[in-house]
Amino acid sequence: MTRPVSAPVRARRTLLHLISIVIGSLIVVPVGFGVLGGFKDNGQLSTNPLGWPDPWHPENYTGILTDSVFWRQLANSTIIALATVAVVVAASAMAAFVFARFAFRGRELLFTLFAIGLMFPFAVAILPLFILLRSMDLLDNPLGVILPQAAFGLPTTIIILRQFFRTIPAEVEEAATLDGCTPFGFFWRVL
Repeated sequence: MTRPVSAPVRARRTLLHLISIVIGSLIVVPVGFGVLGGFKDNGQLSTNPLGWPDPWHPENYTGILTDSVFWRQLANSTIIALATVAVVVAASAMAAFVFARFAFRGRELLFTLFAIGLMFPFAVAILPLFILLRSMDLLDNPLGVILPQAAFGLPTTIIILRQFFRTIPAEVEEAATLDGCTPFGFFWRVL
């Protein structure tokens, strides 16, 4: 048997649904206009940007999907994204484990340096980064994209994972140690 919902609860739910619909519309409508714009030629985009395509031009999409350059660029982007994620997750998980589980002199100072990395905007680093990558001969190399993206992704990931690792009870680590796990074994097998 269900209890009747009170009027204030119903009003609150309705308001939340309306807010969700408005926010969803703000996201979906521009994407829809972008997809529709893909079926127009340049003349239609300038004379009737918000209307329906007349005539429809599906060759705008089929031309891209049959072009080998598009697929090569998509493969490059996928490889770079996967490699960046792998580097960020591996490096930041190990660093966060050390910051969360080991007490050593300067730990909080070193962690603060990583936190300061959040305040460093990417736009400020573009010119020095370009010069550094040029001197290392990484301009036409996927590593020239992977390494800077990983470096700028480390601070956020370390902060998030450190807090997560701190929530794991010490008893779990003690039990793993009694079962023969080394600190790295605990990190690899449990965390």
